[in-house]
Amino acid sequence: IASDPFLTAAYESGETATRITGYNGNKTLEAVRTISTSGGSKYLARIGLTLDSIQELQQQSMHRVILIGIAFIALSVLALGFLLTRERFSTLQKEHRRVKTSTDLIIENIADAVVAIDEARNITHINAAARGLLPGNSVLDSADPLFLLETLETSTPTPYRETSCQVDGRTRVLGVSTSIIRNDDETIQSVIS
Repeated sequence: IASDPFLTAAYESGETATRITGYNGNKTLEAVRTISTSGGSKYLARIGLTLDSIQELQQQSMHRVILIGIAFIALSVLALGFLLTRERFSTLQKEHRRVKTSTDLIIENIADAVVAIDEARNITHINAAARGLLPGNSVLDSADPLFLLETLETSTPTPYRETSCQVDGRTRVLGVSTSIIRNDDETIQSVIS
């Protein structure tokens, strides 16, 4: 006891004292207290507890904290990416609606007749000028006045050609050309005249 100042101080004070010390190469928590007997003798009680399991728990807890932190950062980045993508998508939708509306207005109000059909021969668009020029479904009759069916069957756009058709008992001369809009796989999506 005399060679260890910690034990000497604990022996003389009579109070419980603790310290972390090394014992057999391991960290150990040492608790000491003076015990007095009825005969006036004093003894020093020492208890040592190894800290290996506590250190192991601390390391496991630290690893968990690090993993939770990494997971939180990753989820935050994903959430931020989702929000930014959602905002961009919303902006693109608004811009698409604006462009579509203005394009539809322009096509509807130009003086030239514009007609579009899909690959199933359904009319997908016909503007006011085309409705006035070719009433009803005469756009797709057997005479094919706008060369839409011919273009669909041959998969070849028609350059400018003149043709005539009967409308309300009068012969009308039309200048016609067609274009093809294709899907990503090169199949025909629409034919426009």
